[in-house]
Amino acid sequence: MWRKIGSDIARCHFQSRISARKIWAVPSPLLFYDNSFVSAAHGKKLPVLSPRNGVVFAEIANASEADIDRAVSNARHCFDQTSWPERDPSDRARLLRAVASGIRRRKSEFAWIESMDCGKPLRESVADVEVTTNFQIHKPSDCVEFSYFVSNGFG
Repeated sequence: MWRKIGSDIARCHFQSRISARKIWAVPSPLLFYDNSFVSAAHGKKLPVLSPRNGVVFAEIANASEADIDRAVSNARHCFDQTSWPERDPSDRARLLRAVASGIRRRKSEFAWIESMDCGKPLRESVADVEVTTNFQIHKPSDCVEFSYFVSNGFG
């Protein structure tokens, strides 16, 4: 779920190829787990200030310990009670490529949000998004190698 932010925030003096007048959608103040968007257990939200200009550009859910416990429990259940662990590596690779493709399609939006959140130049955030989605998974063994690489702290 996404909501639109005001054009006054969108015009944050970025000098880039991306239109400074465009109004980007930022994440709604909800958590995502168990395949659904939910409010924080206590309903609290946190404002997100951009270090670039001190403007609140989003609100996020203020997750409690109970929210974290529920998310971890759901993740453990999904791993233990679904076919994911036994899924063919080529199928996992296909899914990872689809995720990367979706992120690349929204590269400008992710980069803008990252720049607002971290205060770094937009061109650096664009490069970060490109690097994030630039892993190469062409055959099943690549997926296994990628999993090993990440699980051993190299990712």
